[in-house]
Amino acid sequence: MKKNSLFRLSLANTSSKRLSIWLYGNCFLLLCTLVLGGITRLSGAGLSIVEWDPILGIFPPIFLEQWHAVFDLYKGTPEFQKINFMMTLGDFKVIFWLEYFHRLLGRLLGFAFIVPGIIFWMKGYLYPSLKKSFVMITLLGLLQGLMGWYMVKSGLVKDPHVSHFRLAAHLLLALTIYAWILWEAFALTFHRQPDYYVERTFRLILVFLLGVITYGAFVAGLKAGLIYNTFPLMDGEWVPMHIFNLSHERYFVYDPANVQFIHRYLAMALTLWIVLSSLYYIKEVEDSHLKKAFWALQGLVLLQFFLGVMTLIFAVPISLGCLHQVGAVALLSGVLYILHYTSLGKRFVDKNLIIKHIDIKSAQEFLSKMRV
Repeated sequence: MKKNSLFRLSLANTSSKRLSIWLYGNCFLLLCTLVLGGITRLSGAGLSIVEWDPILGIFPPIFLEQWHAVFDLYKGTPEFQKINFMMTLGDFKVIFWLEYFHRLLGRLLGFAFIVPGIIFWMKGYLYPSLKKSFVMITLLGLLQGLMGWYMVKSGLVKDPHVSHFRLAAHLLLALTIYAWILWEAFALTFHRQPDYYVERTFRLILVFLLGVITYGAFVAGLKAGLIYNTFPLMDGEWVPMHIFNLSHERYFVYDPANVQFIHRYLAMALTLWIVLSSLYYIKEVEDSHLKKAFWALQGLVLLQFFLGVMTLIFAVPISLGCLHQVGAVALLSGVLYILHYTSLGKRFVDKNLIIKHIDIKSAQEFLSKMRV
């Protein structure tokens, strides 16, 4: 009986490790996709591929005739006609490959999530809640592909720029998928220490953080980072008079100056909120692990704020713009970790793969015999 129990424990440990590698690996791939997407956007390559073919789009042009055919399609876009009308085929290939590899990495991410997930399901590794998450994340991934094309399509009609609303939706959907996968990975690798007050605070911080990220996407979509490249003042003023000369409907989401102004002050408020909350809970909580998490989160939010300021001052160079995007993902991960650690969640695991009480020495002896 003990031997069977130990075998089931070994199987549970093996499945947990494999699931963790799968989930964290997909988080890393998604982060890489986000970074490459940022490079593609900042390089002006996002509108270089004017067709969306989920299957045949995997194969790039090879022969010169194929390249000319793809380039001719691009010549019919507003971006070429209004901005890149002097572009040669050699120049086009540079932006084409950026967008191509961004789309290819998105497909690879889908493959890396779905195929192992199906295998783990068939082997019985997925517990009930993870099965539901697998289905929902898969559906969100398919929706993300459609959203990406819906975003690109907005820049192929009249204005050679994608809709900043669609850009924000594309980013938020990617972060939703990332957060969901990361949450499931946390459930497999970290225990919880419920704290109602910390959890309540960080639920609010998470919502506020998503608002800051949304306005960051608006800044990117409207190219609002290319104006008012000073800090903390905006060209010598705390509140530029320009923002009061607009109609109400343009105040919050259409005007680049206003969008940058709102993003600035939301970011400052978020930084102050996280720092003060972390300092308060460091004094209040007794859990040493949670204290370390609060210190780490303060470092992340201060680093992210610094990256944001540098990105603005230097007028959004590709390197700083991408680092700022990575910083947002890192900050989101930190907030999610504290939220997960302090939440009163339930972990659903197959009852056949878990042993509540076991003699560790006996388990080690049994596993060593199995290796022999």
